[in-house]
Amino acid sequence: MPINSVYQQEDTVKRIKQELKKQKQMPSVQLFEFFTPDVYHQLKRKLTQLTYKRSTELLHHRYATKKLPAKFFSEEIIEAIQRLVNTEKQIKFTAYCFSWKDYQVLHDKKVEKPGTDIIFDFSDKWQDDYGGHIVYVDGRGNYITTPVQGNTVSIVKRSSSIQKFVQYVNNHGKDKKRLFVIATFS
Repeated sequence: MPINSVYQQEDTVKRIKQELKKQKQMPSVQLFEFFTPDVYHQLKRKLTQLTYKRSTELLHHRYATKKLPAKFFSEEIIEAIQRLVNTEKQIKFTAYCFSWKDYQVLHDKKVEKPGTDIIFDFSDKWQDDYGGHIVYVDGRGNYITTPVQGNTVSIVKRSSSIQKFVQYVNNHGKDKKRLFVIATFS
């Protein structure tokens, strides 16, 4: 199995769903050591070998992305994610590669529709002082930051008032790459 056996247990899945329902302001959960070690390293190797396309809109973002094919993650992984968030909708995956000077800011003309973000983090040995954190804000001063830790999956439910940005990656992360995949539903 490609996923940690803990996250395949019905009791665990039920508790994750309950936690997402219980949190009213910014529902989110973090699932550490999500993949088995072998699968995690295989996926990370595939991500590091991709050719990313750099995208820059000065008032919104600077980063590199790659749309992933539907078969990038195994059917077992996709089914596990669908079960965790209670959906059968098709999932689209986009890989992001952030490095020094990359960022994504909030912008009134780039408002995301409500939905669920599933963030697969592949950033090993990333230090907080590099920046590059994914931050969710509600417009009233409340925020959450997803952990930057390899082999972690964060699930964040966004209402119409919740938006995200990625902090500027500063010179301390100059020679590092921040890799993560965001799954969206269509």
